[in-house]
Amino acid sequence: MAALALCVFAVTLAEGFAAAHAAQFPDDRTEGVWAVDPSAPGTDLPPVGRSLFDYLFSRGGDYRVPFPFSAVIDAVAAHAGRDALGKPGVKHVLIPLGRSLQRTAAGTAFFEFPRGVIAVDGEVPARGRGAGMLLKDRLYIGYQESAGVLEVISYNEAAARFEFQLVKDYRPGARPRVLYANRTVCIACHQNHAPIFSRQQWDETNANPGVQERLAAHGSKLYGVPVQRGVDEPYAVDNATDRANRLAAYQLLWQRGCGPDDSAGAECRAAAFMLALQYRLTDSAQFDRASEAYRLAYLTRLTQSWKVLWPAGLLIPDPDIPNRNPLAGEETGVARVAGSAVDVAAPFDPLVPRAPLETWRHSNPADLDRLVRGLSEFFSERDVREIDRHLSTHARRAPVRQVRARCDFARKAVEAGRIRLTVRCGQDQPLSLHGRLYAHAGGVERGSIEGMTLSGAGPLAALQILDGTVAAGSSGGRADLRLGRSGLSARTHRGEAITRLSMSWSGERGEVRANLRDEFGPVAAAVADLHRSTVAGRSDVFSAKPFRRAPSLAALFEALGFAARDWCCTQAGNLPPAETEAVRATAESHSAPVARLDRFYAYCASCHRTRELTPPNFLDGSTLEEVEAKIAHCAPRIYARLSMWRVPAAQRAKTPMPPVLALRPHGLGSDDWQRSSDLTALVQQVEALLEAESGQPPELGKHLAGGYESLRPCLAQSTAAAVD
Repeated sequence: MAALALCVFAVTLAEGFAAAHAAQFPDDRTEGVWAVDPSAPGTDLPPVGRSLFDYLFSRGGDYRVPFPFSAVIDAVAAHAGRDALGKPGVKHVLIPLGRSLQRTAAGTAFFEFPRGVIAVDGEVPARGRGAGMLLKDRLYIGYQESAGVLEVISYNEAAARFEFQLVKDYRPGARPRVLYANRTVCIACHQNHAPIFSRQQWDETNANPGVQERLAAHGSKLYGVPVQRGVDEPYAVDNATDRANRLAAYQLLWQRGCGPDDSAGAECRAAAFMLALQYRLTDSAQFDRASEAYRLAYLTRLTQSWKVLWPAGLLIPDPDIPNRNPLAGEETGVARVAGSAVDVAAPFDPLVPRAPLETWRHSNPADLDRLVRGLSEFFSERDVREIDRHLSTHARRAPVRQVRARCDFARKAVEAGRIRLTVRCGQDQPLSLHGRLYAHAGGVERGSIEGMTLSGAGPLAALQILDGTVAAGSSGGRADLRLGRSGLSARTHRGEAITRLSMSWSGERGEVRANLRDEFGPVAAAVADLHRSTVAGRSDVFSAKPFRRAPSLAALFEALGFAARDWCCTQAGNLPPAETEAVRATAESHSAPVARLDRFYAYCASCHRTRELTPPNFLDGSTLEEVEAKIAHCAPRIYARLSMWRVPAAQRAKTPMPPVLALRPHGLGSDDWQRSSDLTALVQQVEALLEAESGQPPELGKHLAGGYESLRPCLAQSTAAAVD
């Protein structure tokens, strides 16, 4: 059976990160409420819905995961399109000396069989009737060839959470098995219930020149991933995991921040939905904060709920773990590196509880706006473009208003027949902006409008001058321009289309006029209808369920009169059954004769009573004798990890076991556990096993004199037999 990597994307921890710093991390109580509770991993199987990975890699009721890994990358790339910079939407890195639980799977051939990791940060518009998958920031896959396993983190909108999965037996000629992972094991490192990644400079990846050089000895590409890399790829993965980290908080604000399933709660969610659409239609620049939808339906309700639910703030977990250079301090030769790389010192262990990344508070206006901004990330580029195109097509008779401003103009001949026109309209007017255009033969060649602001709103993102006419003489002129933005119509914070920008000037002074057409009315009307349907029980779009992109937009599109289409990831009926690896029963495990093992089962079973080899499954066995033999074999390492609780935090060589987060379900904090009789009893039990083996009671200092990694590997002798 292949090993589950505890920390799928725990790639690096910081150089120079002092052990004393670990003691500063909160391990018991933190003021505020966590957006997700790191001590409550949830069920292994999805409580509702399925992962995006299941939808992507299943056909006809069965999983179809292609081999080799390069084929998986290609399959994901087909749904990943391009990122915001126009680069491929699948990012990949190689990590030969990481801290996944699979870090020893390749033996000492770290650079020949590195760990491959991919993340999606792009989108591709679906073709035809399909609405497409939104994989951006929502799919991450790790591969370790020696273990023959893929580890997957992918989003489940129906459950508002990331799912953790394994693809086992991923080898040539084998039939891969897809299983949902032991979530308790995963969340021990993925304390944010989402992907994690290191801070820059990402030295465990192939962005590190030293790592890159050693990998290059085994080929220019490994698993289809280029060895030669700069920091762009890990930087993109880091950004994707940062965005993914906030999805749970957005869902919490949607479900609980707006309140329960009453009319006001539905109205708050409807307002957030409509404002988020305005935000995306302005290229994530502005939305209408002066509207009643924002001030009354959204802001008032959210503030009231927040004060009750999270009076001390909402704690956002940290997806970043500090950078660590695995080659730092090496002497000569790869052997030296390979011999020490698997030793993860306590300060660098992803098991260490991480302090909140930030605290969101109801007293901070920017935090109150986070639901609107975050909800907009659940819309794909195609979704927004189709809404924009529909509004432009069907609202041509909508009312038009005009705003004017007095402005300064500067005209300059840049070469024969070509001019550059610069315009600046100052503040304290209904319209302010500054821009520049280049014209030739009466037409606009190129140009942009920067910092356009309408009274009562913040600045819009830069607008492109798509085309227009310019008539300029030595003393004055005029221009009529058509604007756009990133393939969308130019729109205001209210969703109005800026249909035309007209300029006229004489000398250095003149006027700019913007024609604004109220095209957003149909969206507001459709949202109002969906709100009424939700309150009446005919719809659940604005209920307190998780926000689900496909059902919500499908309802909106139907209300707007869009042609019917197929939406992805709404029906799980054709998917293969969701399964986990069964745990073997130990008949005697809870009977009176084995009371001496009760503490092991109580504090260690959630991670160590599994069918996986990592973490070591010393509590998995069909008989009492088998379990006791495994504990005895692992005793040297169990003793060291238990004893770390009696060592000052700043002096610990390894993180103590059980981890801090595993104690919280028992109502215990670090101080409680260090003084507990259960810890004393566990240490004494293992000490007795070591004394029976060596004839002498163990002493921790002598026990670790050669380093933790010199101790007998836990269950190493049984590894081959345990592999299915």
